[in-house]
Amino acid sequence: MLIEDYVKVDSKGRITLPAHMRLALGIEEGYVLRLVADLERGTILIPLYQDWRNIRVDKFTASSIDEICQALTKFGDAILKIDCKRILDNFECTIVFGEKREEEV
Repeated sequence: MLIEDYVKVDSKGRITLPAHMRLALGIEEGYVLRLVADLERGTILIPLYQDWRNIRVDKFTASSIDEICQALTKFGDAILKIDCKRILDNFECTIVFGEKREEEV
């Protein structure tokens, strides 16, 4: 079953997912969604993970690459994406990770 709707992009590039779509998919405030842009087809997809409710985002500041590596060791293979930007003498990092399920621990 497909549900279609139109949304407007605001001045900051944000869109609002219509309530009926959020309810149908079980999307609640605070959930992290992955956007995939297909430039050849001109589409944006939002694929849902089976355990997507366990995806979390963490932000931290580091002063060196070594410090970033140390911070990443606590996430292990749960890392889905990391983005670090150098700002003056520090790195501002955002990490997206999935919590390990009990059977994986």
